[in-house]
Amino acid sequence: AALFGMKFLPKREYKAKLVVPKRTPYLCTTKRSHLLHLAHELRKHDDNDEALALLVQRGGCTFERKAKLGTLLPNVKYIIVYDDVKSAYLLPMAGSNADVSVGMFDR
Repeated sequence: AALFGMKFLPKREYKAKLVVPKRTPYLCTTKRSHLLHLAHELRKHDDNDEALALLVQRGGCTFERKAKLGTLLPNVKYIIVYDDVKSAYLLPMAGSNADVSVGMFDR
């Protein structure tokens, strides 16, 4: 399921180092070599087991896939999905089945 962690609480501060994956901007890869490269890239940002937040582009795969891949990466605590297409309204995130809950969560 794409739900990993607890829901964000209002008025609480969350800290993490923001990282934009260079080789996998959508966080949708199915290639093991790309995941290993990303894990290596993230270790460069690893300061005393500091939490990391990945900023990934919307599209390429489901939000569920992005969340599942994020759980495989070292010290990734947050995944922020952005949309690079200007729109007057927000598109809801969704999973592929009833067991999936996608939203704002803290792992």
